[in-house]
Amino acid sequence: MPVEERALPAAAWRKPLRMSTPLPPPPATTSRLRFATALTPAAALPFVASLGYFVLFADSRAVQLLYSGSKVFTLLWPLVADRFILRHSLTLSRVRIAHHLRAVPLGFAVGLLIAAGMWLLAIGPLAPLVTSATPRIQAKVTALGVAEHFVTYALVISVLHSLLEEYAWRWFLFGRLRQCVSPASAHILAALAFSAHHVVVTAQFFGLAWGFVLGGCVGIGGAVFSWLYQRQGSLIGAWIAHIFADLAIMAVGYRVLFG
Repeated sequence: MPVEERALPAAAWRKPLRMSTPLPPPPATTSRLRFATALTPAAALPFVASLGYFVLFADSRAVQLLYSGSKVFTLLWPLVADRFILRHSLTLSRVRIAHHLRAVPLGFAVGLLIAAGMWLLAIGPLAPLVTSATPRIQAKVTALGVAEHFVTYALVISVLHSLLEEYAWRWFLFGRLRQCVSPASAHILAALAFSAHHVVVTAQFFGLAWGFVLGGCVGIGGAVFSWLYQRQGSLIGAWIAHIFADLAIMAVGYRVLFG
């Protein structure tokens, strides 16, 4: 069930926060400028970084540095911003295993539905589009040096990288947006930010027009994940659904590369 939203006295905001549960709205004294300072870099930097390593410096040795740096930022910025800008006292509380397990079935069902839809589109109506992008996909995989261990790469991206994204986009960005705007606005803003860098990525393989279409679909997926997080008060369901979505993408990539 969604977390109850209510105003809290200032003293309540000094209590430790659980990473598994979205936060209720802040007290009126919390400055929106403080939220903008914390959330704008989290929303914008992945987009700017993707422009760097996919477009502006695609043929430069700086690509790996830019890519790695953006992931380090994604990992560390939420913790730094939460503690020193939003001034939340964050501690890890006892893990409520039963609570998180209850999030698994819905996350599994939603993820399976998303993955099945993506796969059917990729081998059906969108098959010519995927086929036309095959040379660009092969070139990028070769440039990354992952062709010989693609399955391992696909599993790492699908399981670990999806966890990083759920932590950054759902727990931090969406969770904190809910403190300063309405839930509906938080869903929309977080989804738009999540889709932005995916527009850049997909445009490199499928062209700008399809980049906006496919990136928009990613944004819808992000809204579904944030809905799961809000409904369940746990990242587990959203993470499982995200794993399925990424596995579907990687399965399409495998089919393109190896037949």
